[in-house]
Amino acid sequence: MKTNKQSQIEGTSKLNSCFRKLTFAIMACCMAGAVAAGPLPVDNLATSPQSAEANQNYLALRALAQANGSVRVDLLFQLPAAVNALNTAADMQAREAAVLAEVASFQSRYAASIVGTIAHASLTPMIQADISAAGIDQLRTDPAIQWFSKQGVYTPLLNEVNNVLQTSSLPLMGDVSGNSNATIAIIDSGVDVNHPEFSGRVLAGACYSTSTGNFVGGSNPLPSLCLGRPETGIQSALPCESSNSLLARAVENCGHGTHVAGVAAGRVPNLARSGIAPAARLIAFQTKSLQPTGRPARPYVSVHNSVDVVKAFDEVLLQRPTVAPRKVVAINMSFGTAIINDLFKPWTLERCQRYDDAIERAIASVRNQGIAVVVSAGNDIEVEEKDGSITRVDFGMAYPACSPLVTSVAATSKSSTLVGYSVYGFHPTLGLNDIGTKIASIAAPGGNDVPNGLILPTIGCTDQQSGLGPVCSAQRSAAREQRSGTSMSAPAVAALIARLVDRFPSLTGVQAADLLVSSGTPLVVNAQVSLPKAAPVAAFRLATLPRDISAATPSCGIANLNWLAPFAQPGSSYHLRFANSPALPSGDGQFLGNVNSFQLTGLTGPLVFQLRTQNGTEFGEWSDSVSATPTPCAPNAVASFRSADGDVPPGTNGCFAGMRWSANTLPAFTRYQLEEVCSGGVPTSLVDIAPNSMFFRTHSGPIGACDITKPNQYRIQACNVNDCGPWSAAISHLPSNIRCEFSPE
Repeated sequence: MKTNKQSQIEGTSKLNSCFRKLTFAIMACCMAGAVAAGPLPVDNLATSPQSAEANQNYLALRALAQANGSVRVDLLFQLPAAVNALNTAADMQAREAAVLAEVASFQSRYAASIVGTIAHASLTPMIQADISAAGIDQLRTDPAIQWFSKQGVYTPLLNEVNNVLQTSSLPLMGDVSGNSNATIAIIDSGVDVNHPEFSGRVLAGACYSTSTGNFVGGSNPLPSLCLGRPETGIQSALPCESSNSLLARAVENCGHGTHVAGVAAGRVPNLARSGIAPAARLIAFQTKSLQPTGRPARPYVSVHNSVDVVKAFDEVLLQRPTVAPRKVVAINMSFGTAIINDLFKPWTLERCQRYDDAIERAIASVRNQGIAVVVSAGNDIEVEEKDGSITRVDFGMAYPACSPLVTSVAATSKSSTLVGYSVYGFHPTLGLNDIGTKIASIAAPGGNDVPNGLILPTIGCTDQQSGLGPVCSAQRSAAREQRSGTSMSAPAVAALIARLVDRFPSLTGVQAADLLVSSGTPLVVNAQVSLPKAAPVAAFRLATLPRDISAATPSCGIANLNWLAPFAQPGSSYHLRFANSPALPSGDGQFLGNVNSFQLTGLTGPLVFQLRTQNGTEFGEWSDSVSATPTPCAPNAVASFRSADGDVPPGTNGCFAGMRWSANTLPAFTRYQLEEVCSGGVPTSLVDIAPNSMFFRTHSGPIGACDITKPNQYRIQACNVNDCGPWSAAISHLPSNIRCEFSPE
């Protein structure tokens, strides 16, 4: 987020100037550090309408292949519908077999076009291969190919955090041994799995490192950063490194993943200085690989290759039966990209969300299994100009943070204020290139602003020093270090998801992420943009509250209460308490049982009510008060008011005027009121009468001032204790209606 619009304009001007100097053959001149060019999505023109942009991107890919002999592409292929499920081990075995069959078919069909490396995922139907220009032409019309793109690469987005998040107010995490079944997968530069902060809690690991290109000036390919270790295994997830001095700068940030894991789940004796979820289990991944930059000052960088990221997602699903009963609840990705090869066009929300279909498919697969994907929203890009100067540009949001399937996390300082390095979303008020509107899902502490940028020298920190601006967390070789960035805020949210699921095992990771977003307190970015700031105490409260409480008032004196079960306790019983407004409810209330609705009757005015859950012997908090105003209970006197036509009470003497009427019976009424308007304008009188259907007035003993021998008017209304219904239509009582009855002497 830029606070100085002028510097923003100048920075973007410099960036565009740099862009104009690019050719398709040399794509990396503007990459800052490990920021690299990413994919050009190309619609499959055999199965979808050709767009001008798709054709332009196809031509760009073909030009790259012609200029260099090949271009590395990612592609998605179709699988049979019978292998779509990923719910059981048998499902995943069938999917793996289908993927292998399709890979073999692709290799056969494209044998003449595959120039070099080919890699593929396990469950996601993705292949990455070096393809010739002729192969690009073939891909363009192949009906089996759903999508293809230039290889995607992703780069890192760089303790008082516990105090800010009030984790000491949350329920303790884990079992009696201090460990939890809630598991977080860290896809990053590897994790020092032997670090004492993670002792015994790393369940699985893997290394996927598909490097691109050769050493400068030769034909020797750049090595994998797995260092000869097997792909899978806990020790395979150790941080990337290299003893080759030529690669020293490329791997200097390989401690990133260990720091991220420490923020999420590091444990030190002083729990207040530990990670946010110090009892959580971990699955660790090293997905960094090498790529040449074409710049003499920094010839190589380490990046996250898209195929390796997808393989890590697939491995999370494959590991679920192995790590049970531990439950993978979140995947943390503290990296992303916001640079595309078509650099003459701005980075927009639409382009961001269409950036990488392969990773999007992988995200959808784990989300469908209830696993939340937590992603750094991104830091301002540091673009290195040819003169060596650095321009910082706010770009909106990185991919995959802009995906609607992930929980994207922006950063605050450790005092919960805005920080200059964090992006907060796409919005016209946030930067020149923010075209479209999508705000980050949530914000969490990522460390204070760092005067000299985000990439800090290695600065050791102790528990006592964690009050400094950046976040103090685990470092390789059993030490600790400080870093700042949205890379640090994302694992804080992943850890809070783990804590929610640890406390409420019926929750999925996706539901826990939604709870955090729904319960956040507002973080105001500017007059038009705000987003929720993580408030875990509120999230834990929300987890046990009945949802969507409402009150309908279909008829007088009645309120129908309805609600949904809380996210965390679907089998709860409920208690209700209520009071007439404006008083607030109090006391233990009425036990309702395991129901989702209740009817209140006999209400005489506005109502305020609250609900709470009971789960065994444990009670939740009372919900916020909900108000309802029942329809007034006024009985209606039906307008069938007429003369009695001679009906006279037996055993009486004298002349009488009688009237009949009827009234509704809902709600119950206790009396009628009769209104008399005397002939000649004599003032009105009201008479309360019993709830029957006939009324007689005597000539010899008139009540009020009306003489029944005169043409008076009468009307009636039904009443209860509190109010009366509407008046009936008036009738005139004429002398001809009078009847007389005399008993014999």
